Amino acid sequence: MTSDRYRVEPLFTQRDTHSSHWGTCTLVSPFSSGVQSVTITILTLPRWTGYLGIGLIDSACRVCADGDRLGVETKNSVSLNSRGRLCSNTPTSSSSSQICHSILNDGDCVRIICDFESSPRTVQFFVNGKTGRSYMSGIPSSVKIGFSAPESGTSFRIDNISRLSHSIPISPHMTEILW
Repeated sequence: MTSDRYRVEPLFTQRDTHSSHWGTCTLVSPFSSGVQSVTITILTLPRWTGYLGIGLIDSACRVCADGDRLGVETKNSVSLNSRGRLCSNTPTSSSSSQICHSILNDGDCVRIICDFESSPRTVQFFVNGKTGRSYMSGIPSSVKIGFSAPESGTSFRIDNISRLSHSIPISPHMTEILW
């Protein structure tokens, strides 16, 4: 099912108290063709204030400023956050948020699938193999995977970044959100 693999930095832990972090996977290049899959396991997510945003940012955009959350303050980005909300800050959905999955927990596996072969281009977020309530269409022609993990003690592991040999169908019950 997978063919090309990319080199990744497999483990991230936020160690600074009340600081913000933005990180991108180390990829051969940003995603811009084919059907790309990223699999991430949440290792620890502090329950008192834990926040983690996992998502995409337009490759043409600069990395967000310290303190900006992906899909919220960061322009031209989308994320699935630890509260199970799909957050987007795009030209058609400036700072919008809606429930997509249940609240994320330690040990949950998040998978992002970007389909550059579909028209329009799409991204789907899966949690523990289950599709969400929404997907996003009209994603930019090139995106980077990004993370917002501002809380001390938050950690996750990037398990796999690969190119799939075929598209994953969009479930008919899902709501479309435009980039």
